[in-house]
Amino acid sequence: MIARVTLLSTAALVAVLLDTVVLADLTLVGVAPATVPVMVIAVAFSDGPGRAMALGFGVGLLSDLISTGLVGVSALVLVLVAYTIGVARRLWMGGELTGKLLAGGVGTAGVALGELVLELVFSQTETSLAGGAGQVLTAGLFGLLLTPLIMPLMDWLSRQVADRLTGS
Repeated sequence: MIARVTLLSTAALVAVLLDTVVLADLTLVGVAPATVPVMVIAVAFSDGPGRAMALGFGVGLLSDLISTGLVGVSALVLVLVAYTIGVARRLWMGGELTGKLLAGGVGTAGVALGELVLELVFSQTETSLAGGAGQVLTAGLFGLLLTPLIMPLMDWLSRQVADRLTGS
């Protein structure tokens, strides 16, 4: 248990640093690629909603504290997306790869949509509805592209912890 928490905490810290330091300048239509939502979605897809919701809350709160926006927005949205993906993971159509790609793209677009809606509600953005739709679609595309990189890595790390716990 401690090994898994340490692993997920380290992965979350690396993802937040990667998003804020490396990927923040690589924008398309005002949207930067985000590894944090894809990592939370990967955990939700493999481990279910409980662990993913805890991870989503922690990493979302850390992301919010680092950013200049409202504190708690990312945490709330990541918890909701983690729950949705975790519960719906058995319903994905197609093969495992198709399901993971769909979860990564749709989930990341859902995170972007949720954050956009909350920012509009609290008057924290000047984005128009058309611009917001473009941002949501771009975020979903980035999530779709990052999923084949992040999900296998998270699965491999999870297997390493499981093998150490079972002694294999």
